Amino acid sequence: MRTTLSGYYRNLQFDQTKTAKELFDVTKQISSGQKIQYAHEDTSVFIDTVRLDNEVTTLEQASHSAQKALQFSTNTDSTMGEMSRVLDSMKVSLIYAANEVHSSTSLNAIALELRGLEENLIQLANTSVDGKYLFSGSEIKTSPIANDGTYKGNDGDINAFIGSGITQKYNVSGADLFLGAENDIRREVTTNIPLLDKTTNLYAISTSTLEEVTGSAADQYFYIRGTNHDGSSFKNKVALPSTSSIEELMTAVENSYTPNSVHVSLDKMGGIVVTDRVSGSSKLDFHMVASEADVNDVNTLTPLVLPPNVPVPPSVSIDFMKSGLTPSSVATGTESAIYDRTFFDKEGAVVTSNVAQVVKMGTLDADGNNIGNEFATDATKLSDVFASMATPLHIEGVDIAGTPFNIDINFNASPVTVSGDYNYTVGDGLGNDTLPADMTYRQLMDVVNMAMNGQTPADNDAGYRAAVNASNTNSTLELSYDGKLKFTDINNNPSSVELSMYDANTNDFTNTTGSIATFNTNNALTISDPKTDFFKQINDLISAVEMERIHIDGNGGSPRNIGVENSIQVLDDLMAHFGSQHAVAGTQSQVLERTVERNAMLIVTTKTLRSETLDVDIAEASLELKQLELNYQAMLSTVSRISQLSLVNYL
Repeated sequence: MRTTLSGYYRNLQFDQTKTAKELFDVTKQISSGQKIQYAHEDTSVFIDTVRLDNEVTTLEQASHSAQKALQFSTNTDSTMGEMSRVLDSMKVSLIYAANEVHSSTSLNAIALELRGLEENLIQLANTSVDGKYLFSGSEIKTSPIANDGTYKGNDGDINAFIGSGITQKYNVSGADLFLGAENDIRREVTTNIPLLDKTTNLYAISTSTLEEVTGSAADQYFYIRGTNHDGSSFKNKVALPSTSSIEELMTAVENSYTPNSVHVSLDKMGGIVVTDRVSGSSKLDFHMVASEADVNDVNTLTPLVLPPNVPVPPSVSIDFMKSGLTPSSVATGTESAIYDRTFFDKEGAVVTSNVAQVVKMGTLDADGNNIGNEFATDATKLSDVFASMATPLHIEGVDIAGTPFNIDINFNASPVTVSGDYNYTVGDGLGNDTLPADMTYRQLMDVVNMAMNGQTPADNDAGYRAAVNASNTNSTLELSYDGKLKFTDINNNPSSVELSMYDANTNDFTNTTGSIATFNTNNALTISDPKTDFFKQINDLISAVEMERIHIDGNGGSPRNIGVENSIQVLDDLMAHFGSQHAVAGTQSQVLERTVERNAMLIVTTKTLRSETLDVDIAEASLELKQLELNYQAMLSTVSRISQLSLVNYL
């Protein structure tokens, strides 16, 4: 097939255009340093470049976030280190105060030093960096600790973005640090009336007999009440002959609990100590009173102060603990026998209970999360805290108008009913009756607040809501941060109100069923507990020094103060909890530090890969440019020579 001249020139033009374009592209690559400028030039290179650019941006953002978080976490770590050193100084001073060789002046000086260290702790707890408080949770603009030691932040976590879809917590909230729990700690409680051996006038030891302690040869009846670590409660009456030893009494106490669940011992000051064998639970409770009288109702035991070596007559109690609580109107016996038939503590317009409402171990919420040993909230069901729902809860007191009242909340009915001075069915305010298993603390507090205001709901719908709202305008009843009931009279200060809540059958020892719940009790004092109330516990241990109370003493002022010696154990527990939280802060800092280092390396690696993908090899491009120039020049030379040919060349 013969090639025409026009075909030849078309091919020539195509080759020339192609070569010129290649020359232009190579020249542009050399001048820009990049293989492409636009996506259409090479789609695969463009896609890889965009992907790598996105990775670099993500890594740079993550690195910046991690660096900021590392700064915050490092400051948290160093602040907690300084607080640990202050706690060490506190322990040194507390041990020194416990030596029993100090005058009042010396103990006062130690107390002043401890108060100074307490103020230092508050200042450190309120440390802020760049206007952000370290220990306020997610409320970083709120100063976490008030002057009275109460926590004002929340339990929120602050997270840093450290990678695609990856975050890292970098704060330690005050809720965890100052109010958290240490699950390795076992709850330990103690009586506060020391047992004395009347024959020696010394503290009793485990081999001392009951007769040596009581001065009586008669049999003794011990009325024991308590709560196991799982939240179940019991009552137990134990009869022991006067020849029995204190060791035998402690065995009887131990056997009253779930088998092998507690250890009972006698401290050097004659106090009975009950220790939970299971760690992580704050439910353990203990109360005991004794008498020669064999009664079914401990309310009939009457108090009597006896001089040493005088036998204890029948119907008179032997005290193991005192708390200085005010007996309710129906409590006629000795304080040590009353247990929970007491009025809440009142200060001005506020009355407060002394027993925290704690969720039973192993309890799950609606989402399947374990909420065991947490403080109750408004939404917490009573059945998750109460030992049972088998008997009525009796509530008595004086309302905001100064009128006495008595009601029972009947959990052994279905639905729950209120009887006594007010009678109605407990509802949810939406027209529905409430079953025992479904009743919440908010509903319980609404019932009590309505009684304190003389309100009776007309129905379980609008009438119920109206009665609740009318009560809330005059007073409030809520759960405090540490799970205790707190009633406030809004309009009267001081207020005439009184409030007492207890199991209606609490004093009945004809059965072994314990109280369904306790709110304000003369129970054993806490030495160790998984839960932490940092600044309250710090204040209490300093108060022990200020009161010059080396040992626990229920016969003195502030009978529930545990004394300097036991405060050392409290401080040890605080330091253990603080140490575990400090370890968390250190771990977070290490993770963030490694993240910063890793991101820096990945940024370099990714930028290198991007460069290999997009950037031009100048030497290679220059060589290609030379080759194209030679090809183009050769093509032009060939075209020039062919163009000079004529028909004569073919003749």
